[in-house]
Formats: sequence, structure tokens, C-alpha cells
Amino acid sequence: MYELLWFLGGAFLYRTFSKLLSLAHSVLFFEKAHTQSLKILGMVTEDLFFVRALKYTDLHKAGVGIEQIKKYKTIDDRIYEQWKMSTLNRLNSAVPDSLKGRYTHESWDTALRSLDEIFKKEK
Repeated sequence: MYELLWFLGGAFLYRTFSKLLSLAHSVLFFEKAHTQSLKILGMVTEDLFFVRALKYTDLHKAGVGIEQIKKYKTIDDRIYEQWKMSTLNRLNSAVPDSLKGRYTHESWDTALRSLDEIFKKEK
């Protein structure tokens, strides 16, 4: 009878520690995926601004008037703001409920601050 209690106790501890390790592994995996997602968004944002600058330079060289270029900039700014909101909503919706407090971002600026912190840690 005594051996049965030891066996059941060991099986219970094994199961408990196995679940804890699995949970920890899942959190680490999600953290890495989230970090990579933020890095990709940062690179896309940089590329977007670079392409926009090239676009306005080419428009100016092509003889497009300043007022028309300003209109294009206004439209591009609106599209960029919508893209940021949409991207942030999608990123936040991918976060599991158990991790929402730590990995959700209230605004684009908080997401960029998180990205800055990631780069500071990597240096």
C-alpha cells in the first residue's frame, strides 16, 4: 500500500512538472514570435518611409506641382494611420488571453517603445 502512494505521488509530480515546463516553453516561444513580429513591423515601417520619400522626390522631378504632392502626402498619411491601427489590432488579437497584459500594445508608440527596449537588450 505504501508503494502505491509513492507511485501515485510520483506520477502526480511528474504530470505537474511536465505541464509547468510545457507552459514555460509555450510562453518563451510566444515571446520570441512576438519579438520577431515587432522587428518585422519596424523594418516595414522604415521601408515604407524610405519608399514614400523616393515617391515624393520622383514626383517632384517629374514636374508634379507642390500642391499635388501635398495632397498625395495627406492621402499617404491617412493610409499609414489606418495601416498602423489595423496592424496593431491584428498583433493584439494574436496574443493569448493569458498573456494579454504583458504583450498587448495600446498604441503604435507603445509598440515602438517595446521594440526600442528589445534592441537595447540585444546590444
